Amino acid sequence: MFGRLKHIFAVAILAGGGLWTGAQERGTVIPRVAGLEGDSVYMALLVREHDLKTQEDSLVHVIADKRAAFAADTTDRARKSNEILQLETRIFGLRNRIGSVTAQTNTIEQEFILYNMAQGRPVATNTGTETTTTSGNGTAGDPNLKNLLDYPYVKHNLARPEMELLRKAQRDQPATDRLGERFSAVYQQIKQLVESYDTVSSPAEAQQLYDQWRRGAATIDSLENALDEVWNDSYGDRIYLYSYLLDKLYRTAVLDSLNREEQEIKRTQNIAAGGMMSPTFAAYPARLALVAAYEQALARQFGLPQALDSLGRVVARARELDYRMALIEVKEKEFIPFADPVQHDEAIYNSQTPIPTLEIPSEGTFYSVMIGIFANQPSMDTFRKVSPVYSLRLPDRRLCYFIGLYRTYGDAVDAAAKLKEWEFRRPEPVIWKNGEFSNMADAADQAQGLFRVEFSNTTGELSAQVKEVTDRYARHREVVRTGTTYSVGIFENRLQAQELSDALGKVADISSRVVEMEPTEPEN
Repeated sequence: MFGRLKHIFAVAILAGGGLWTGAQERGTVIPRVAGLEGDSVYMALLVREHDLKTQEDSLVHVIADKRAAFAADTTDRARKSNEILQLETRIFGLRNRIGSVTAQTNTIEQEFILYNMAQGRPVATNTGTETTTTSGNGTAGDPNLKNLLDYPYVKHNLARPEMELLRKAQRDQPATDRLGERFSAVYQQIKQLVESYDTVSSPAEAQQLYDQWRRGAATIDSLENALDEVWNDSYGDRIYLYSYLLDKLYRTAVLDSLNREEQEIKRTQNIAAGGMMSPTFAAYPARLALVAAYEQALARQFGLPQALDSLGRVVARARELDYRMALIEVKEKEFIPFADPVQHDEAIYNSQTPIPTLEIPSEGTFYSVMIGIFANQPSMDTFRKVSPVYSLRLPDRRLCYFIGLYRTYGDAVDAAAKLKEWEFRRPEPVIWKNGEFSNMADAADQAQGLFRVEFSNTTGELSAQVKEVTDRYARHREVVRTGTTYSVGIFENRLQAQELSDALGKVADISSRVVEMEPTEPEN
């Protein structure tokens, strides 16, 4: 087998122009495998490879100079661009020829090593900076080699920083595995928290669970960042380096298959990204298996059964992992006693049942009706046997009183009208936004006019959720359909129209906006 390959390459090299003579003259090429220095075909291939790489280096410098001149001088750019294109075409051809020659030298070296190992003879290999011996006891070049990165061809064709990157990735693998285990454990804790949070009825307990959920979500974010730093940042580099080696070995079919697998991983990740708790961890098992598949392809090429066994276990373990955890989102519970004002036969607030302090969450928008601000606590008669009443101590120490809590501005306006009927002097709707309130009278005056809300959806049909929103915020105003667009109005206040638009905007597949209507001139 080895002699037949030598004969084939001898014919090819001699037909190419007798390169061995040049090798003898230069005497600069060192055989990578001891014992092949007397093989004229092999040495001629090394000389040819050296010459081609020298030409490649020269062309790289020329192209760099041409590009610098092209950027600095804008004259005659068409000619300069064409020259650069021709040089790049030449360097592409050179690299193809280098790859072909390198593949031939690699084949001779592998055949020679395997033949001598079968005969029980040690073989020394020279990578240009160090010499290692192959003797069948687990050293470089041995078919029993367990680590692909110790194979001479890999060390010879990759630079020292690239080798260090690959070795670091191997060293980091246990830490990466622990990150995945930690992610899975934290996710299960979050899942249990949410199940408890959905059923809790105590505000204090709900707040405690919600805070735990936020800490868990923050932990997952930190684990994602750690995975990016420890493993994902090197993922693309590893794929590139292994692809480079397979390309040099002319394993085109294998590369095409692995590239298709990589594209499928990217496609699947993009589709599922929005529904995953962590798209980064969700893609990790498939990426881990893909890196191992690249390494398996190289191990097969080099005939390393022990390395193949080890990589097979990596692939099997990666296929057992599943970090495609569904996204868990939690909306903070509202423990706000929304209620309209009610007038009772007997006063319900007294020294034994004091007026409660108003507590509003720090996030969200709510409404109430302010009935007065007092320097001192007023008489209970002030509240005319109405509930619910709430108090709030202002920064200047005065007491502010409110009646009722409402989800919508329209509800607050209706409540204020009812309180006027009950002889409250000046009930004023107020808005609570993210824990702070403001009087809405001035804002409402500035927002007077005629408005309508327009909205549309992709299906063209009103869902039950849309109907619920329009019933709550539109106050029985008419909903008119024109094609796939709906219109609701008329509102005499932009605040009310905007409130409906904002609520509709939270419904899936709905887009909405507020439209100010031009006033019409009265007919004579």
